[in-house]
Amino acid sequence: MKNVGKAIAKYPFLEIVIKGSCNLTKHAFGIDGGGHTGLPPVRDGNCKYQGGVSDIIHIDDILWVDQLTFNKDIHFESQEQICFLTVKIACDGFRMRTRDLSFDLRNLIKSSEVIEYGF
Repeated sequence: MKNVGKAIAKYPFLEIVIKGSCNLTKHAFGIDGGGHTGLPPVRDGNCKYQGGVSDIIHIDDILWVDQLTFNKDIHFESQEQICFLTVKIACDGFRMRTRDLSFDLRNLIKSSEVIEYGF
């Protein structure tokens, strides 16, 4: 998450809902190799994170939230596999923003790749 606003972002929230011919799993080693995440995960959400009072994103700063893996359906390896995501982002004093995204999993690089979308 990057704060592109004009004030600090308090209590950041991120949720990723996946649909389509793929699934999303959390990487076992988190973002630092020790299983840690940049924001605390919400108990009942697979890819849902909510920051607390000490989680602040300053102006122009980036908060790495988690490392996630997209998994293809191996039965359709040679076919087009479109993955649909709904990403929800919010923070204190900033209304929830939702963006629907889609991409073909065949075009993703197998090594780590950062996918950036502006809100």
